[in-house]
Amino acid sequence: MTKNIGYSFLFAILISVHAQAQQRCENLFDTPIERFQQSVKEVAQLEFNSNLFDGTVVFLAKALDPSETPSLADVQRYVSLLGEWGTFDNAQRKNVQVFLGRPLSEIEATSLKFARALGRTEKGQNSELPGFQGNYTQSQLARKDRALQMAGFSEVERTALLESEYVQDVLTKHTADDFLKEIGKKTAVEAVRLNREVLTKMNQLLTEDKVGSKRKQNVTFAEASELRDKVANNPVTKFYNSEKYDPKGEIGFCFGRAMAGHLEALSMGIEKDSIRKAFVAGTMERQGEGITWQFHVATIVKGTKGSWWVIDPIFNHVMKLEEWYGMMYDMDSSGQLRLFVSEPARFGAISNDWYNKSELMIDFYNNYFKDLTEYFKSRGTGEQKERHQTISERVKRFFSSIL
Repeated sequence: MTKNIGYSFLFAILISVHAQAQQRCENLFDTPIERFQQSVKEVAQLEFNSNLFDGTVVFLAKALDPSETPSLADVQRYVSLLGEWGTFDNAQRKNVQVFLGRPLSEIEATSLKFARALGRTEKGQNSELPGFQGNYTQSQLARKDRALQMAGFSEVERTALLESEYVQDVLTKHTADDFLKEIGKKTAVEAVRLNREVLTKMNQLLTEDKVGSKRKQNVTFAEASELRDKVANNPVTKFYNSEKYDPKGEIGFCFGRAMAGHLEALSMGIEKDSIRKAFVAGTMERQGEGITWQFHVATIVKGTKGSWWVIDPIFNHVMKLEEWYGMMYDMDSSGQLRLFVSEPARFGAISNDWYNKSELMIDFYNNYFKDLTEYFKSRGTGEQKERHQTISERVKRFFSSIL
């Protein structure tokens, strides 16, 4: 959040210029296949906790290229890799079994999870801004098709799946800029309907548990409250540090607190698929305080009471996602506030980039993220050492390319 709408626009402009410059560099120096290789690495790490060797990334990018014809050896290697990952969404598997009218093997179920995630961190079409599907480019859909084909799905099955939410659901394509541009193009009624679709979909995800995971998949109110307090009292993210990191009140760092919430959730042993980030974009203000802002974000965790708990230290208690959305909606002066949800490793609202050094360490943030990552790296001594070993190892993996 920001104290002044001018500051909010200034921040948006700064980030937009940075993102545009970065995109120009990508256009000049990165090929489409290189960008896809990076996407494959991100999917493997974040969906399957697998750090792929460069040779495996090159192999997957080529095998999934619709202009190439995979050999029998390519298919066997791909199936072997799926077997090594051995991770799938049980609810997705059951739903697709009903959808196709036949049982699915674990290999097929794992390929579904992989196909669904492909393209999440790449740019989409961003035309109609649908809540969860219909935003993939034709090349992205062709790669999803190849991922299913090599796992044994027939052409008829693949055609049906590619048009369904089972491989088209997407949580990371939209940005605050996308929705801010939409304000005025959609009525308040339409905006509310789209937001309700997001809430409905998130509630459906509450029934999906990760098969074989030993980590905590559902969080009680007390555990969510503990998580909220950890973020609120973190030596970097606590509010009375604002003069150190945000002396002009132009940043707000809601995305910093959300990042801390994500890492703290991992520290508490929460399954990564039970963690997301919820964003709102619109024209929000606190009446009588002169505080206005255009976007906000908070970490959310899957609860035990049939809802997602929102970890947002600007409130003195945790609340359900529906309640949090209602609070944000009441602050919006246009009635066209938009809600969207992302994977937890997404950095901010302006772009759909994941945590990365070039963003985290820019001077504009006054060492905020440097201090935050150092805090998590160094934590875990005395009686709490064993408990915090998990976060130590996971932070090293998250920031292996940064620190």
